[in-house]
Amino acid sequence: MSRIERKLMARTIAIGTLLTLAVVIISASGFLATFDQWLYDQRIISNQRYTPAPTDKLIHIDITDRALDVIGRFPWGRSQIAQILEEINRAGAKAIAPDILFTEPQSPEVKINLDGSTTTIDHDRLLAQTIAESGNVILATAFNIRDPKPEISLQIEKLLHDDLELSQDQVAEQLASFTQQPRQFIQSQVADWYFLSRRRALFDRIMDEIHLKEQTRQTLRDRLLPRALHDTKSSPALREFLRQYKKAEAAHLIQRFTRVEQQNTPHAVPATDFLPPINLVAKNAVGAGFVDALPDSDGVHRSIPLWVTAKGQLYPQLGFALACKMLDVDIHSIRLKAKEVVIPTGQGREIVIPVYSRSVPQIDQPVNMLMDIPWRGPATRWDWMYGPSTHHLPITSIWMAIATERKIAASEPDRNDAIKGLLELLDPSKLHQFINALASGDHITQEQIVEWTQHEVNSSGWLSQLDGLSRNDLTEKELVVLESSRVLKQINVLKDQLIRTRADLRHQIEGRATIIGWTAKAAVADFVATPLHPRCPGSVVHGAIFNGIMTEDFWTRTPTWVTILTTITLGLLTTIVVACLAPLRSVIAALIIGGVYILVDGIIIFDYMNISTSTAGPISTIMLVWPGCTLYRFIAERAERARITQRFRSYVDPALVDYVLEHPEQAHLDGQIREMTVVFTDLAGFTSLSEKLRERTVGILNEYMDQMVPIIRQHNGYVNKFLGDGIMFFYGAPKANAHHATDATFTTLDMHRALIPFNAKLLDRGLPGVSTRVGIASGNMVVGDAGSPDASDYTVLGDVVNLAARLESANKITGTSTLMNYRTAMLVEDQLLLKPIGRLQVAGKTQSVMTFEPVCPMDDATDDQKLIVAWTDEMINTYITGNFDKCIKQINKLDNRFNPSQLTLMYRRISEQYIRTPPKDVFLGQIVLEDK
Repeated sequence: MSRIERKLMARTIAIGTLLTLAVVIISASGFLATFDQWLYDQRIISNQRYTPAPTDKLIHIDITDRALDVIGRFPWGRSQIAQILEEINRAGAKAIAPDILFTEPQSPEVKINLDGSTTTIDHDRLLAQTIAESGNVILATAFNIRDPKPEISLQIEKLLHDDLELSQDQVAEQLASFTQQPRQFIQSQVADWYFLSRRRALFDRIMDEIHLKEQTRQTLRDRLLPRALHDTKSSPALREFLRQYKKAEAAHLIQRFTRVEQQNTPHAVPATDFLPPINLVAKNAVGAGFVDALPDSDGVHRSIPLWVTAKGQLYPQLGFALACKMLDVDIHSIRLKAKEVVIPTGQGREIVIPVYSRSVPQIDQPVNMLMDIPWRGPATRWDWMYGPSTHHLPITSIWMAIATERKIAASEPDRNDAIKGLLELLDPSKLHQFINALASGDHITQEQIVEWTQHEVNSSGWLSQLDGLSRNDLTEKELVVLESSRVLKQINVLKDQLIRTRADLRHQIEGRATIIGWTAKAAVADFVATPLHPRCPGSVVHGAIFNGIMTEDFWTRTPTWVTILTTITLGLLTTIVVACLAPLRSVIAALIIGGVYILVDGIIIFDYMNISTSTAGPISTIMLVWPGCTLYRFIAERAERARITQRFRSYVDPALVDYVLEHPEQAHLDGQIREMTVVFTDLAGFTSLSEKLRERTVGILNEYMDQMVPIIRQHNGYVNKFLGDGIMFFYGAPKANAHHATDATFTTLDMHRALIPFNAKLLDRGLPGVSTRVGIASGNMVVGDAGSPDASDYTVLGDVVNLAARLESANKITGTSTLMNYRTAMLVEDQLLLKPIGRLQVAGKTQSVMTFEPVCPMDDATDDQKLIVAWTDEMINTYITGNFDKCIKQINKLDNRFNPSQLTLMYRRISEQYIRTPPKDVFLGQIVLEDK
């Protein structure tokens, strides 16, 4: 591992560690609560493989939509509820918990009978009587545990608690004396809260003193409201006192089922605005429990307080109280601890309910004794929470027995008439006895005579004799027997139906706890959201608590440090994965880490071990650390690659760098034969310049290269080597280029033009100017990496390359600035004006090549330039054909018109020599160059 790789790994681990710590801090601050709640819900939905079988000690009696059609619109008369409770009790229920509040009295109902008389039905008394006779009813109570009292309400209550008869203006005046708020604002606030605060203060004062000995309602009223004594009985203050007094009496009765909050008792959820059942009903109950819930911030009910506190008293939750009743546990024997609630069941066995504390936004303080509701069953189907079982029974099944019994009672006059008619025929003496039993209400004698009558009729054979005869053929006596038997048969059918219905109810209810609650869709207020159900009846929440206690199936929450440790572990593990593996492998590894964690946490820890962990932090760590570290590595590697590339570009042409980056599979470029164009340049006059400048020569040379190299690259050239003051570059590799010759030629023209301002700068410094000699050759050559594996060079090889180098040197002899071979000329002749130079046989070659000098682009050529090219072409053609005299004439023609040049001087000298000494061998028209 290189130093750069070690450095990158160390920084990646540091970034991953910082991101992990950031997640820990964010998670501890509560910002991941919503994500954690969603994960909690998904875990409940997906992991129920090891959920124990539900308890067989619970059945829900559901108030369905059909019940509202059959029994009637709610609220029902409490006498009807009493009948339902009576029927449930008759079926053998061990405990009954109606999730119905009886907080307000129900007015007596007056019914007019058929004979014109009236009957008064006292619904509350009938309900109270039934509850007393049942001896197993646990009543529902309610509090306000969601909305804390505002500060202004508390201040008003405090003032009214000290003096209940303060007026609204007096309260506002006193508040204004010790607050900085504007008086108008205070008056507005007092107007909003005065009457509610007065009711609360009055109830609190009565509760404080109602238990005192020798305290009557009259004496308490006189003491609390002394100025209201002279008011009429219709005084609002006195009426309110009476309402709150009755409520306080009922609350005092409910305190039988509470326990005193001790100093070492864990802090329970504070509750206000107590709503107890009415006095008459409350005194006959065997228990009570609150029905309020405390949803999470998203409105979903995931946990519930087992206890709430109000005025120093701890009140149990309804499902919890019902379970204690089923277990025959006294509520006062339960041990309350910070992390568990212990229910002693006797015989040395205890049920330990894990509880926890958390901050509740609604009340702005941490509370204790919260229990995770052990939800179970399929999502969206609350009625299948315990599976397709008998845990839910519509209340219409109960009502069916009541309705049947009512039909039997309604048919009793017809039965009595039928019995009288039969007895008159069978035994007149028993008729007199039956009439006396009816008058005295002796039901036992009545039933005995009815059974005897039916037996006599059946054994007499009358019915079989009369069967099939027409009514016209029957005597009056026979008609009486037939009609009376029909009436008794119908009644017997109803009785048999009632027996079967009650037997079925007993089979489903006997020995169980029952929860009566709303499931009708109209009862919007009694539905809540749960992790499994968007709308779930509130009574099902109590059932879930009861089921969890009876099956001892609880979820234990892990401490915060476990979540922190897990988050850090997964974060560091993901960091190491990203630091050590390539991106694709690291994402696969991160997904495996996350997947294994989710499976282990869901199936083993949560489902099998019943341990609930906070998973948002660990999962968020993986989700943040992998992309964060990967992004950092990407940026760092890009930056390092850019740095190396930039450095590498100063040694190797960027074209090769870009090509290798685009084609990493070709990091080593094997030799290829391509038609390309190679160029050699050299600075004429640089030697004398370097002698003058000495050590400053490199600076001038760098300035020259700074101007020439961009021109080469601008025309897609590849700079292969710097040869002192010369440059070797080529076209057509590494990327193929069909216009390699054209690009090369235009490059040289631009280089010559660039020398004009460069030389001007040299002259300004008092230095001599320079010129560039260029050799261009096109043809097939080998291109690729040449050299050893650890020291190779991307270059071109071949005769064409050597030819270009020789052509660059030949410029000194021909007096030209640029020479190109014939192949190059063929490729560019349509675009450039080319001046032929002649057939040159460069040093080291046995054959000559036709060479040309590019003059300018064809479109830019002047008439003189075209004329020079034409006359030069004639000069060279006469030379090649061996007509040396004519060649000299053409040279004279050129010199006279355009002045002598080094090229014409060279041809004049060689032609004159051949005139004096003709060639010995066959003349091929070439000029042999001895120097390289």
